[in-house]
Amino acid sequence: MKHEMELSLAVALLAGVLIGLERQTAIARDVASGPGLDIGGVRTFPLIALGGALCGTLAGAAPGGLMPAVGLAALVALIGAHHLGKPAPERDPGISTETAAVVTFLLGVTATAPGLFPDLTSKTTTVIAVAVVVAVILSLKTQLHQMTARIQSVDLLAALQLLVVAVVFLPLAPDRGYGPYAAFNPAQMGQMVVLVGVIGFVGFVASRVWGAGRGMLVGGFIGGLVSSTAVTFSMARRVKETPGLTASCALSIVAASTVMLARVVVAAGVIYAPLLPRLSITLLTMLVASALASLPLWRQARAEVHAVADVDVKNPFELKSALLFGLAFAAVILVSQFARDTFGDTGLYVAAALAGITDVDAITLSTSALARDGLGLHLATGVIVTACFANTVVKGGIAWVSGGPALGKMVARVFGTSIVTGVVVLLLQLAVG
Repeated sequence: MKHEMELSLAVALLAGVLIGLERQTAIARDVASGPGLDIGGVRTFPLIALGGALCGTLAGAAPGGLMPAVGLAALVALIGAHHLGKPAPERDPGISTETAAVVTFLLGVTATAPGLFPDLTSKTTTVIAVAVVVAVILSLKTQLHQMTARIQSVDLLAALQLLVVAVVFLPLAPDRGYGPYAAFNPAQMGQMVVLVGVIGFVGFVASRVWGAGRGMLVGGFIGGLVSSTAVTFSMARRVKETPGLTASCALSIVAASTVMLARVVVAAGVIYAPLLPRLSITLLTMLVASALASLPLWRQARAEVHAVADVDVKNPFELKSALLFGLAFAAVILVSQFARDTFGDTGLYVAAALAGITDVDAITLSTSALARDGLGLHLATGVIVTACFANTVVKGGIAWVSGGPALGKMVARVFGTSIVTGVVVLLLQLAVG
C-alpha cells in the first residue's frame, strides 16, 4: 500500500500520545501527593513509541533482526539510570510507568514490523486498542487499589473454586442425559452450578464496589438477564448470612424478576413477532405493577444502605449449595418431562407451569415456535404467561423457605401484586378476544 510506512509511523505516534496524555495527567494529579518517578508524559511517550517504530522498521537491516531488542535494552537502561539518579526518598516503589513505557515501545515495534497483520486496518485497530487498554488501566489506579484492598483471602479462594468448576469440570462433563427422560445432564447441571456462583459473585463484587445495598440491586439486574431463579436462590442465602440486608436482597430478587419479564417479551418477539401485542400487554403491565409495588421496598433498602454501611459482606459462592441447586434443577426437569409425556399437547398449561418452576426461557422459545407453526395466539400467550406465573410463585417460595419469613413477606407483596395484575389483564384479553 502506498504510504504504508508513513501511516504505520502515525499509528505508533498516536498510541504513544494516548498513553502519554494519561501519564501527563497522572503527574499533575500526583504532584500534591508527594514525589514520584515522572519519567515522562505527553512528549516522552510518543518519542518512545516512535523509537520502537523505527526499531521495527530497521529490524531487517540489523544482523539477526536484533534492532528491536537493542532498542528495548537501551530504553530499560535509560529508565534504570533515571531511577537510580534520584534520591532514595523520591523513588516511587511502583513500576507502572516504566512498564507502560516498555509496552509503548513494543507497540511502536508492532506498528511497523512487517508480516504481523494482513492489512493496515487490522494493524491500526490492534495497536490503538492496546494503547487504549493501557491508558485505561493506568487511569484506574485509585479505583483498582481501593477494590483490591477490600478483597480478602477467603474471597479469592471462593473465586478460585468457581473457576475450577467453570474451566476444569465443565469442559470435562459429558453433555448427554442420563437416567429417566435423560433428565440428568452433567454439563447442564454444571452450567447451573456456575450460573449460581457467577450471579452471587457479581452481586458480591458490586457490593464491594458500590456498597452493600446498591451492589445487591446491580447484581439483581445483571443476574436477571440470565436467571432470576438463580438470583433468588443466591439472595436468599445472603439474607441468612447478613439479616441486615433483607430489604436489599428482596429488592435484588424483584429487580431480577422484572428483568425476566422483559426478557421473555424480547425472546418471544424474536421468534414470532405477532405474539408481541398480546404477550407484551400482559407481561409489561406486570412489570409496571411490580415496579410500583416495590417502591416501599426501595425506601427500606435505601435505609439499610446507611444502617449497614460497615457490614462485612461475605463472598456468596459455596460449592455445596451450588451443587444442591444443580441437582434440584435436574430433578425438576425430570418431573417436567414426565408431565409432558403424560398430558401431551393438551397439557400445555400443565407443562408450562412445571417448566416454569426452574426456567421460562425454554417454554417461551418452544411455545413461540409453535405459535409460528400455527398454535393459536391466545393459547400461546396463556402458556407463556402461565410459565411466568409459576416461576414467580416458585421464586417467592424459595425466598420464604431459604431466606426466612421476613424476606418472604417482602417478596410476596410485590410478586402477589404482579401476579394478580397479570391474571386480570390476561382474563380481559381473553374476554375481548
